[in-house]
Order: sequence, then C-alpha cells, then structure tokens
Amino acid sequence: MFSTIDNAAHRRLRVWLIGDSVLALTQPEGLGRSVWRALTLPSDGSLAAVADRAADRYGPDVDELHAIRVEVWSRTYDRETLQPSFRGLRALEVQLDAPLD
Repeated sequence: MFSTIDNAAHRRLRVWLIGDSVLALTQPEGLGRSVWRALTLPSDGSLAAVADRAADRYGPDVDELHAIRVEVWSRTYDRETLQPSFRGLRALEVQLDAPLD
C-alpha cells in the first residue's frame, strides 16, 4: 500500500511583499481560503489568488509595493537521518501594474 505525508497540513506558504523594502510573511493571516487552496493545489491560479488577497490586506504596509512573490514549500525527510527539511514546490511572482502606496 502506498502512503504519503505530502498534503496541505505538511506544506508551508510564504508571501514576499516587494517594494522599496521587502516584507516576508511566513504565516500570512487574513487571506481566507486562498491559502488553503494554494497549499492543496499550488497552481499559478491559486498562487495568484493569494497574491491578490495579500495586496489588498498587506499592500498599504509596504512603501511602493510593485510585486508579490508567493511560494509553497513541502516538508520532506532525509532517507537515512530522518531529518526534516523543506523543498520548494511552486512559486509565482506577480508584478503589479501600478505601485500601491
């Protein structure tokens, strides 16, 4: 029987707000179900939805916000030592048409 631990509960989402400064959100809040959807099926569409929600929620906190990068990471374990680590599953950088002040 095949078994895997790769599911949304074992994945992490990171959001980078890129402007005059860079703000990293390792546990973004207030983005609704878009985060769960991106963790479950990290497609360009689901990552873009997270970026849209992040722009609305966090955009005013970053001077001259011009891009948002969304990354989904999966937890893996070393075959010999069983040490946990993360590997990137998918990433998307969304360029905003006009900087958000």
